Amino acid sequence: ADEFKLPHFTNVITSPKFSDDQTIFLSAFSGLFKSTDGGFNWQEMVTLPANILTGIGISPNYDKDATAAIGTYIGGGFISKDGGLNWQPLLQKMKNLPPEISSRLYAVIFSPNYSQDRTIFATTWQHFLRSGDDGKNWKAIPLTKRKFWIFQGELSKKPVVAISSNFAKDKTIYLGTEQGDIFLSTDGGKSFSNINSVPLEINSLAISSNFLNDKTLYLGSLNGAYNSVDGGNNWQAVNRGLPQLKKQQTKIVISPDFPRDRTLFAGTAVGLFKTHDAGETWLQLTKNPQIKGNYIEAIAISPNYAQDHTLIASVRGKGLFKTTDGGNSFTAIGKKLIDNNYLLSHMRDFQVAANPLEFSPTYANDRTIYGFSANKLFKSEDGGDNWQLIVTPANIPTPKDTTYVLPASVQSEAQPTKKSPIITFFISPFGRLTVASLAGLLSYILAGYFNLDKRLNWNKQTIKLGSAVAGFIVVFLVCWGLAIFV
Repeated sequence: ADEFKLPHFTNVITSPKFSDDQTIFLSAFSGLFKSTDGGFNWQEMVTLPANILTGIGISPNYDKDATAAIGTYIGGGFISKDGGLNWQPLLQKMKNLPPEISSRLYAVIFSPNYSQDRTIFATTWQHFLRSGDDGKNWKAIPLTKRKFWIFQGELSKKPVVAISSNFAKDKTIYLGTEQGDIFLSTDGGKSFSNINSVPLEINSLAISSNFLNDKTLYLGSLNGAYNSVDGGNNWQAVNRGLPQLKKQQTKIVISPDFPRDRTLFAGTAVGLFKTHDAGETWLQLTKNPQIKGNYIEAIAISPNYAQDHTLIASVRGKGLFKTTDGGNSFTAIGKKLIDNNYLLSHMRDFQVAANPLEFSPTYANDRTIYGFSANKLFKSEDGGDNWQLIVTPANIPTPKDTTYVLPASVQSEAQPTKKSPIITFFISPFGRLTVASLAGLLSYILAGYFNLDKRLNWNKQTIKLGSAVAGFIVVFLVCWGLAIFV
């Protein structure tokens, strides 16, 4: 609503004693508003803390550089070079993106080749962010949907990220969005093309560790799991054995040893599922009653899964559970977290694109796992058995109630100018195409009616078709110019 300058209000409630206290509450896309004088003055009320955590990124060389990064709801991003003891701001120098947008992050990701290229990525509501100098300077790439050239492109929202394990060679990054758009970069995130659109709300992407050869991707959505074996150009449902749930997320993680074991896990609202055959069939993991049938908030798979067969699941109301035998059995871990009412998950109805539970890429050496619960960051250095609270930056700005004053009589010039329905039609993409097509048809008819072929001594059909094309182009350009100036 702020970005596009469009008011977006959803509900209004007056006080039961409105005649006495003149109190009104107004809900909006941007937040909650309150007036105590019948609507002439308003306060935007703080409803969510600025430092809600939205993403964790861990360096692929964590055992050597102890580098991790976090994203927040409003406070931007921060990076630590000492395992979370000290933090520095991450997104201070941002090109072509205002602070109110770049401060709201959805994920922070390190390049798999970070030790050489010093590249860090992040995502916002409608942009992919890239820094090639260890987070000092950033550039934002807007995620424009693929459109026919006469239509203006729209921006896709809430991208999830999958990066090729062969990134140093192929520079490949995939994004999936809330609208079902698939974006591809083959230049290390400097640019993206919208290669496909699927009628799905994508909430997770997983990429084969042998992507260079097998071109295999998986996505989790509100409609289950899907895969592509041609680099994202075509997608097929792989839901045999998965529950068919409406408006419930399916979270997908892929085995790092996928080319050999063909294994994936899926977390759902009714339990945890596993496939041994690349998604052809799924089986529910039912041996542990704490896992069976319960809402899986998050799942994370060990980067050393081929050797340790380790996976951790965060279960709503139950806490953390760990398997070291590929899901045959689970053990409760980190019991102090759930005892103190900390659940490693996204906030309810506040889904972001990043996983709230992340293994260190060098887990085999350092046994480190990070997780977040609302605005609390936790770290385990013993494989998840015990967790310590990590103090995140104290200088994250906390928003204050903002007062908006509305005069009793609003000046007419302050109101948006309404365009006539005819002008609105002419400047719309559909209107432009329709009017230009009619002009082309009329030109075709008139060219025959006035016998221009005889006047110019040209072929009759050529004259008629040429007149139609010229009429279409001239009227289309006039409508386009009208759209620009109006």
